[in-house]
Amino acid sequence: MEENAHKQGAFHIISLPELSGYDGVILMRNSIQYPKEAEKLLSRIRESGVPAVSIDAKEKGLSFVGIDSYTAQKNLVEHLISVHHNKTIYYVTGLLSDLEARERLQGYYDAMNRAGLQISDQWVFNGYYDSDSGKRAVDFFLEQSEELPDAIVCANDAMAFGAIMRLREKGYLVPQDLIVTGFDNDRMSENFVPALFLG
Repeated sequence: MEENAHKQGAFHIISLPELSGYDGVILMRNSIQYPKEAEKLLSRIRESGVPAVSIDAKEKGLSFVGIDSYTAQKNLVEHLISVHHNKTIYYVTGLLSDLEARERLQGYYDAMNRAGLQISDQWVFNGYYDSDSGKRAVDFFLEQSEELPDAIVCANDAMAFGAIMRLREKGYLVPQDLIVTGFDNDRMSENFVPALFLG
């Protein structure tokens, strides 16, 4: 109940500014994890006529500055395979309504397929970019198999934080027992234990 009230308050704040009075808008689309609210905001931005830039997802009518999510995720998984000799690599997706999340997932699939490694449906958990998704992913994976994977790759750092916390609760150590990776270099990553930030 309290969480829903918090979300409604945040959405109300987003709706307050009269966008036509601004010189421009910078949008972090993927920080709004509720498609209906994101679409409302996008409609307001387009209707305002002010210059707008999306920095994490391509949106019609907005300029885009971002990264190549597909290649970055593919390279990360290939690194786990070639450098760390990982073979069982599980994956936690972002919100699959977002192109960025689908590109990252495809990078995982392509890296695994290129290496000739098995992929099971039980190795992929659909998350929502929050730490709770990382916790639920670990619960899901451990329900499917008593054996730990070599690595769990998360589509963002928040889910990696959650996965590491849940693994710790269950008595596993990262990276001693398995590797957990994130994506995005969240500002908390450097100070998280173990740190996700590599410099």
